[in-house]
Amino acid sequence: MNCPACTDHALQPTKLHDGLPAYTCMSCHGVLIDLLTYRHWAETRADDADVVHGEGETASLIEGSAQALLCTKCSHIMTKYSISGSTANKVDLCTTCHDAWLDAGEWQLLGALHLQGKLADIVTEPWQKAVRTQTVETMRDERLRSLFGDDLSRLKDLRDWLAEHPAREQALRFLRSE
Repeated sequence: MNCPACTDHALQPTKLHDGLPAYTCMSCHGVLIDLLTYRHWAETRADDADVVHGEGETASLIEGSAQALLCTKCSHIMTKYSISGSTANKVDLCTTCHDAWLDAGEWQLLGALHLQGKLADIVTEPWQKAVRTQTVETMRDERLRSLFGDDLSRLKDLRDWLAEHPAREQALRFLRSE
């Protein structure tokens, strides 16, 4: 079985954690995980703490692959799922074979984000919807901060005050008037 990212290097059996076998590419250091095996590991592990193995890379240092990957077993195109709104990294999943591909350092990234026990959740629609919502809110806040700078916190305080005020509509009319 060859690496879905390198395509010409064979995957080698490895163990990400006690009871969690996987396959790794010795060239690009990506990891292939069977989701059925992963779910069993996640449900039966003794603690809920994420175990980070490896070099402890940070989200800013880990680059995921942008290219579409083909499943090593069935050759179907793997679907990309965003890990979180705070990182651009994505999990590649074969929806036919249920194998997940993590680029080099992404297992450690999941640990740093306390998500090693949440891989099966990451590839669900509710998780992806929450990530999209978080991304939109972050983009909106960045845009507002670029427009208003330090005054943004004052505007948010005013908005919160208006939301609770009994004469909210009159206050808004006053603010819109010249």
